[in-house]
Amino acid sequence: MNETLMRYMVMAQYAAVDLAARLKKPARGQGMVEYALILGLIAIAAIVAVKVLSNNAQAAFNHIGNCVNNAQTPTPPGVTPTTGC
Repeated sequence: MNETLMRYMVMAQYAAVDLAARLKKPARGQGMVEYALILGLIAIAAIVAVKVLSNNAQAAFNHIGNCVNNAQTPTPPGVTPTTGC
């Protein structure tokens, strides 16, 4: 074989061994990325929960306000209130 070709083959072999050794090492930044992904998912879940619960909470407070307003006007005896309170 040609001596130059042999050098390139040896260099390629060393590069492959070096790459394999680097791939086996644990990545230091991996944990930070995982924490960032978890934090992002928690933030998205919190935003969705606030959006969903805000409509329900607003409806509940409106219902309570209507009940309080209707409770201030006396209902005649024997008449059932129709507000659902």
